[in-house]
Amino acid sequence: MKPLLLALSLVAASAVAQARDLDRSKFAQANSAPTSGVAGPVATIEPTLIVVAPVPLPRLRAAPRVAAPGGCAGQRVISAWYHDGKRTASGARFDPNGLTAAHRTFAFGTRLTVVNPRNGKSVTVTVNDRGPFVRGVSLDLSRGAAIAIGMRGTGAVCMARL
Repeated sequence: MKPLLLALSLVAASAVAQARDLDRSKFAQANSAPTSGVAGPVATIEPTLIVVAPVPLPRLRAAPRVAAPGGCAGQRVISAWYHDGKRTASGARFDPNGLTAAHRTFAFGTRLTVVNPRNGKSVTVTVNDRGPFVRGVSLDLSRGAAIAIGMRGTGAVCMARL
């Protein structure tokens, strides 16, 4: 924004300087009352092209994707997170800030290590619920577990049984 304002102020200052330097006799001659019935000459200002050097804009870059150390030790799956619910399928009270997960087939109490391959952060969760019931998603993490690994929305994670 500052380079644009600077360029506009330079253009305005240049136009003021050009107007000041014009021959004032043209204006005096054009603005004087005609003595005969013929109109006098009209002053014209020639348009000038002012070239302003382009200013490079900073590039916005996405955060670099960092592979998990040692690659994906277990299975690469699509995961989502959830925070609604009162009771889990195992009968335990659901804690949205806890480190728990839902899986369709793993036994309740199974401990999993989940790694976010984008930043390498990992968390150990316990399976205590069934789901997810969405095609293509294999693991549902509680909100607390998703925050712990820096996950936003649905994404790929590395999952391994302990």
